[in-house]
Amino acid sequence: MCGIAGIVGSRAELDTGALLRALDHRGPDQRAERTPDAQVWMAATRLAIRDLSAAGDQPMSTPDGALTIVYNGEVYNAAALRSTLRDRGHAFRSTSDTEVVLYAYREWGIDALARLDGMFALGIWDGPRRRFVLARDPLGVKPLWLARRRDGFAFASEVRALLAGKVAGRSLSGRALASFLATGSVSEPDAMVRGVEAVPPGAWIAYADGWYTNGRTWSPPTREDPITDGDATALVRRALEASVVGCLESDVPIALLSSGGIDSAVLAILARDRPRLETFHVHVGHGAAKRAAALSRDLGLVHREVRVSSPDAEQALMAALSAQDQPSLDGANIYLVSRVIRDAGFKVALTGLGADELFLGYPLHRNYINARASQRVAGHWVPRLRRATAKVPGQLMDAWPGRWRGQKLLQLIGSRGPVETYHALRALFPEATQRELLRGHALAPPQAELTFSGSTAGEVTRLELSGYLVNTLLRDADTMSMAHGVELRVPMLSRDLAEIVLRCGPALKLRPGKKKPLLVEAVPELAQRFRDAPKEGFELPLEQWLLGNLRARVEHLFETNELTRLGLDGEVAAGVWRLFLRTKDRATAHRVWALVSLAEWARTHGISA
Repeated sequence: MCGIAGIVGSRAELDTGALLRALDHRGPDQRAERTPDAQVWMAATRLAIRDLSAAGDQPMSTPDGALTIVYNGEVYNAAALRSTLRDRGHAFRSTSDTEVVLYAYREWGIDALARLDGMFALGIWDGPRRRFVLARDPLGVKPLWLARRRDGFAFASEVRALLAGKVAGRSLSGRALASFLATGSVSEPDAMVRGVEAVPPGAWIAYADGWYTNGRTWSPPTREDPITDGDATALVRRALEASVVGCLESDVPIALLSSGGIDSAVLAILARDRPRLETFHVHVGHGAAKRAAALSRDLGLVHREVRVSSPDAEQALMAALSAQDQPSLDGANIYLVSRVIRDAGFKVALTGLGADELFLGYPLHRNYINARASQRVAGHWVPRLRRATAKVPGQLMDAWPGRWRGQKLLQLIGSRGPVETYHALRALFPEATQRELLRGHALAPPQAELTFSGSTAGEVTRLELSGYLVNTLLRDADTMSMAHGVELRVPMLSRDLAEIVLRCGPALKLRPGKKKPLLVEAVPELAQRFRDAPKEGFELPLEQWLLGNLRARVEHLFETNELTRLGLDGEVAAGVWRLFLRTKDRATAHRVWALVSLAEWARTHGISA
């Protein structure tokens, strides 16, 4: 795992030193830069996981200097690719997967990218073709940000590195701000600053002679297949086992984050034969702690239970604000867990992140399916009622008992299709409040239309992968873990596993009284206590802190109208805070914290509208 960056074109007036230093936290083991061409600058900070020697350092070039790569992530099928490439005459100087990717590109060109199974973001300078190639893994696990310039472009693992290097200006993107208010995170391809965009998941971009070309290495299946129960279970089991084996490739010890739930229990069962594997449970007072400890004991794994005091957790919440690359509603829990992992001496940890989105583990998913069914029978009267309630001022709507649930219900039933329905379910603020905060400016544009013909269960899975997963969960997981130099690996999000699950119909993934049946049935070793366990997320007591130690700081934020510098209505924002003081509920606390996160991020980086 690393931080990577590069500039193609003039570097006059840019600060490459500051750009590289901004990525130091991502790679504490090695830092270097290289200019393989007068118009090309490449840099990396390395977190050494595979081949700990200098042979694995980056930027890495072929012996003849023709190709140079900077690479962030892990390719889990590197061993198989290495064997194939050796048979084709390539000689390796290291055991790193970076070198495997480099020679795969030499052998197959851009077609090599489709052969990579793992999580990655990379840049390759192809000297003979005078071409620079950027690419990102299929599910978007690893970030890659691009800033196009008059005579080329710059890229980096984090937006703040582009800011530090003076590649990007410090001007807020209005469209990104609207998407943040809608969901609590910035929706790709936008970044919160103008002029920066995300390389899409599963995509490559090539630049040569002033022209950009692009393509895709993977896209979600556009249809479902009639797979039988037994076949689907066998396919999922095989893909899970292969993914876990790949994720266990490492030259350093590996930790497993054990929540006491289904997902981490599945990983522990499949990874139990790995030497030096230890399980970690961050204790927050649930029954999950006992389940996590019992599982590790049954499997013969070393288990660590870490109890975090409220002051420590509160301190982590504030530290996470400083660590965020872009404002986010979430992430403090991952920041805290990653700190615990690193303090224990681990650089790598497995997590079950992504399983709920892929295997439909949230109540939101059933709500989506029910809402889409209701739309088919609601007729024309619900959209009319929805339009009428949308005219009610957001502050007044917020003050009504059951106001948000009622408005959301009308919006859900009156929505016109899958994308709008999904956005309504994932909404942070009511639409009326969004408009008032934005002073009447346009709301967030809808996510790209869904290219899929199948069940509503298939719809919501695909929307989750391109929405909440990539914009919130994966981005927060990367930023907050790398703040401590920890690589989080996500076995549930392998390309092959995603391909299989996305092709399965709803009958295999949704059954009355069963939690994630397709996943559970693929691992029959899973004990009943995990199958029946209540879902217990790692949630920090935000409401208590906002009413306690954080209150003075938050009140100062709203009293000084810091948010008006970002183009928001300060009085409407203050009304969100006052509403929380009256209701003290979790939903409103999250809205308050989203505004705090936004203001702190903008202040840290000197951003204004």
